[in-house]
Amino acid sequence: LAPPVRLLLATGLCGGFTTMSTFTHEALVFIERAAYLHAAGYIAATLLCCMGSFCAGLYAVTLATRG
Repeated sequence: LAPPVRLLLATGLCGGFTTMSTFTHEALVFIERAAYLHAAGYIAATLLCCMGSFCAGLYAVTLATRG
């Protein structure tokens, strides 16, 4: 594989899987401990921060390429 493709697969694809599995594991630990409010807060905060970061990145790219 070409170095850029290998980098994409190693960090982007694999990084996404490990991040998702960590998120799921941590949420399930809260649920297993019957900390339902913490689980809901953790899930909601994580999703909101992810979506907010995506929107901020999209906005930054729009500004940067507006030239």
